[in-house]
Parts: sequence; C-alpha cells; structure tokens
Amino acid sequence: MNRPVQLHGRTHRITTGCGAMYVIVNRNGDDGIKEVFASLGKCGSCSKASNEAITRCISVGLQNGVPVEKYISTLKGIRCDKVVVSQEHILSCSDGIAKILEQELTYTGSDF
Repeated sequence: MNRPVQLHGRTHRITTGCGAMYVIVNRNGDDGIKEVFASLGKCGSCSKASNEAITRCISVGLQNGVPVEKYISTLKGIRCDKVVVSQEHILSCSDGIAKILEQELTYTGSDF
C-alpha cells in the first residue's frame, strides 16, 4: 500500500506498568485502521523499543490486509510483572495496545 500523504488519527493515553503510554491510531477514511504507534516516555528503554517493534508489525499487517481483530486476540491478555489496576486492568503494554485497538473498532469517526 502506498501511504497517503495525510491520515486522520486519534491519540489515546493509557497508564501501564511502564508509565504513561500514548497510542496513536491512524485511519484512511472509511478504509479503517492503517497505522498504529505507541510511545512511552522512557527514552531508549527496552519497553519503548519493544512497543515500536510491535506497532510497526501491526501497521505493516494492517496495510496488507490482516484484520485488526487478529492483533487484538493475539496481544490481549499478555501479562508482565507490572500490572496496572484502574478502571480496567492493563496487564502489559501489549495488552494496553490491544485494548485501545478494541476501542477503535467501535469508533464512528464523528469527532473529526
């Protein structure tokens, strides 16, 4: 897929055991989710590098026809030693990314 010059996205802030994580989900109009980025505030950390790798792989898959539901079911429930208990249990950064993607499935695009 040739990436359009402009995509529309939403940024989600989620608290993980590694700190605040910002997950950016970009869409190409009605074609659905096309890119995912996740950023942690800890520069150069292993967690930050892992999240970058995960979201790059998700983005490549989405751009090549892999349904977002596959990523949700694969990542959801992955647990690390730093579980965050808030309104929703965030078991790991990967689990947090899956939960954001799941929220995005019901998004109607009305706030653009």
